[in-house]
Amino acid sequence: MFGRTQQAARRYYSQFVQHKQPDELTRRLSGGSDADDGVLGDDQFVLNALNRRRTQSSADIEDLVEDACKRHKVTRDDLASKSRDRRYSRIRAEIGIAATEKNIASVTEVARLFNRSQPGLSRAMSRLRDSLI
Repeated sequence: MFGRTQQAARRYYSQFVQHKQPDELTRRLSGGSDADDGVLGDDQFVLNALNRRRTQSSADIEDLVEDACKRHKVTRDDLASKSRDRRYSRIRAEIGIAATEKNIASVTEVARLFNRSQPGLSRAMSRLRDSLI
């Protein structure tokens, strides 16, 4: 249990939800398995918790994109363009790594932001990680 009273439990649970990985969070809030604790709160509470997290994450991902664009002197449109320029691919991978490591967004969310496939962005992120080792 997250708290002694329903109000405290909801507040602590909401904080808990905001710090989980998006894929894990969606799985657990969608039912999970019999071994899971389940969701504390009604359907509206679950929707509010998910929406609050998405709102916070969207601001954070925008900050990551803006910082990367300034640092690399490119535009967001460059990163979302159909160009296969390796430089753009590397910048997208950098943003993807930062977003996933900071629990801001999933690989799928970052890929969608730049009109890319999730597997393609994952491969670019792996290549970038490998090149840094």
